Parts: sequence; C-alpha cells; structure tokens
Amino acid sequence: MDNIKLSRRLLAVANFVRDKAVVADIGTDHAYLPAYLVKSGKVDLAVASDINEGPLKKAAETVQKYNLEQNVKLVLSNGLNDVDLNDITDIVIAGMGGELICQIIDNCNELLDSSKNLILQPMTNAAAVRQYLYQKGFKILKEAAVIDDKYTYCIIRSCYYGKSAQTSKFFEYIGKISENTDDESKEYLRRQYIRVMNIAKGLECSKNKKSEALEYYEIAKRISEIINAD
Repeated sequence: MDNIKLSRRLLAVANFVRDKAVVADIGTDHAYLPAYLVKSGKVDLAVASDINEGPLKKAAETVQKYNLEQNVKLVLSNGLNDVDLNDITDIVIAGMGGELICQIIDNCNELLDSSKNLILQPMTNAAAVRQYLYQKGFKILKEAAVIDDKYTYCIIRSCYYGKSAQTSKFFEYIGKISENTDDESKEYLRRQYIRVMNIAKGLECSKNKKSEALEYYEIAKRISEIINAD
C-alpha cells in the first residue's frame, strides 16, 4: 500500500481501530500507523502525537511523503495533555511500558467516557495495565496476541465502564487472550506459563514466601490447562 508497511505488532494494533474512527496515536514516532490507517481507507482523520520534537519531525516527513496533510494532524503533547479529544473516538497508546500507559490514562479524565475506544499495546508489564484498567472503572473488551520477530505482545481493547473491580493475578497475566484459539495466542500463553513458573521457583527459594510460590504454581497450572485444552 504505497510502501507503507507496518510491523506485525503495529498491524495488529491497526486491526483494533474501528472503521471510520477518528483516531489519536499517542507516542506516534514516525506516524506510520496513522498514515497506514488513512491510506487503507479505514479512517479519514487522525491525530499523530508525540512528547518530543524529534519524532514529531519524522512524523511530519511521513505525512508529507504521502500527501496526508489534510488527514493527519500533528500535535506535540506529553501524553494526552494537549490533544483535543472532543472528536476523537479511538485512542492508541502503543509501544511503551505498561506503567507509562497507566500514567497517561490516569492523567486524562476525558477518557472516562464509554464512547472512547482505547487500544493499548504495552511493551512490558501488561499485567499492571489489566489491573489498573479494572481498578479505575474500565473493562477489557477484547485482546489479541501477536508475535513480532522473537517477541510476543498483547493488544488490549478497553473502554470506560464506570465500576471498579478487583482482578486476580491469574487474569492479570493472561487477560482475555485465553478466549482466543489462534497459534499466536497459544504462544503468548506458553510464554506466560514459563514466566509464572520462573516467578514461582524464585519465590520457593526465598524465606517466608512459600505460600506466594504456591499461588504462582497454581496460576501456572491453570494456564497449562488452557494451553492443553482441545
């Protein structure tokens, strides 16, 4: 598509954007995602935002290269602080750590709106994102797993629900990936199983943490059951 080729990770993110949405890409870097979405016809308008001028300059080069000046607006902003969300329907926060994603959401009360579609792709600590969302009154609608190079990522679609809820450690580690049957989801679960098992073994070797170790072994067992279910 006019030489706009997204990574598997960003393509999976793009698939979670709703048709004809008005999308804001937070931490856009080169603005590849907004450019792809517009050129593909999935959206007509997008905002590409970044906290630093360097990435935003690269984003401007992408926008100019594909003649998208009328379709993609560039905004210098720390998170969502300077992004006008009045007409935005879908907000993408991808390619950053889970803690930073939570901080960006926490700093924007305008996201407490059930019509806003959040598309989140944490590079680390997805468990913290899942826990945070439910504690703050959001709910997870859907998740997908994607393998890009040697890494496995999750993409989370969420919206505001208005009711706070507690999550279990089990859910925090696998979210709604367990509802999927594709190979990439199975691989995500396999890697989470290994991660949880390593935590359990580490706790088992520590003094006074035997009960915590047992909890993680139980989580690993439940993940294994999902992986091996027909």
